[in-house]
Amino acid sequence: MIEVKISNYIYSGWKNVVFSKSLNELCGSYSMSLVKEKRGKLADLGISEGAKIDIFSNRSLMTAAFVEVIRAGLNSSQVSLDIEGRERTCDLVDCPYMGSKIQFNNIDYLSFLKKIASQHKISVRSNVLENPQIKYGITPGATCWEIMSEVSRKYGFILITDTDGAIVVEKAGRMRNGDSLEDGVNCSVQSVAFDSSERFGEYHVKSQANQDDDFFGEKANNVHGIAKDEYIERYRPFLIDAEHNMTQKEASERAEYEAAWRRAKSVSAKVVVPSWRNKFGVLWLVNHLVPFRSSYFGVDTELIISEISYRIDSGNESVEMTLEPKDAYEKRSVIKKKNKKKEKDFWDSLIEQREGK
Repeated sequence: MIEVKISNYIYSGWKNVVFSKSLNELCGSYSMSLVKEKRGKLADLGISEGAKIDIFSNRSLMTAAFVEVIRAGLNSSQVSLDIEGRERTCDLVDCPYMGSKIQFNNIDYLSFLKKIASQHKISVRSNVLENPQIKYGITPGATCWEIMSEVSRKYGFILITDTDGAIVVEKAGRMRNGDSLEDGVNCSVQSVAFDSSERFGEYHVKSQANQDDDFFGEKANNVHGIAKDEYIERYRPFLIDAEHNMTQKEASERAEYEAAWRRAKSVSAKVVVPSWRNKFGVLWLVNHLVPFRSSYFGVDTELIISEISYRIDSGNESVEMTLEPKDAYEKRSVIKKKNKKKEKDFWDSLIEQREGK
């Protein structure tokens, strides 16, 4: 049962509910509809755009959000109400950073996030042990989310909006769901995609470095990081013109990240399960690892839940999930083609599975 709390009032009876979250977006979104007996005026319902809303499933808090869109329909005896919105971190996504300080030196990562998020009174907490010292110059006009996302990517961190509206720092696949997904057993597969259209053979990152007495001139002005994806045999270069100054090491790491990220994102599966919770009663959640098997598509591997949509349609629950390799959300270098004596990575194993080896 779905209930929502707005201005200390509880509203139930919601139908056609959709609540979606993604590792690629800071804030999730929701939509839901309600049909009530026509009484008084629309304003008497007490639901207004901009209001804070807490959404509960079986009395467990699912998300803290805002009401952003209200659509109302009317007939002689009933009023239909559709509302939509996003989680309370949405202002960080939409709005530029307005602080006067744009250059940060020798500040720890978590303190930096808290500084940026405080503009919209969003709290930040971390589930990882690492808290590196960072240097970062903010590009004028950049949104708070763009800033936080860029810094987090550099260190392999993921930012997720928790149920209470706070930001949580996570590592990719830090927890496992505990269940598994098997095509035709407990899930139906909508699609499996093997897409190399956004992959390249070489990744080039060009930048400049801060000059000092030991590092200056042409070397400092021509920082060039290169990474390769050896599975792409055609000549396909990709160029990133960095917005910020980088060291040679940082440029190389940025190129390696781009190559690894694009390679991992080239594989995905979309599945549907008939319940919001697994067989152990645990809610399906983004960033959880889950084994996925499909004999038809030749896949038998552990993937990360990168996107999820909880749905209620005519009283029936379902969950749509996008599954991807964990590599897509980690900081790691491209692993070159392996010889038989070395440990295989995800891509090597997948190719063997598809070829029936």
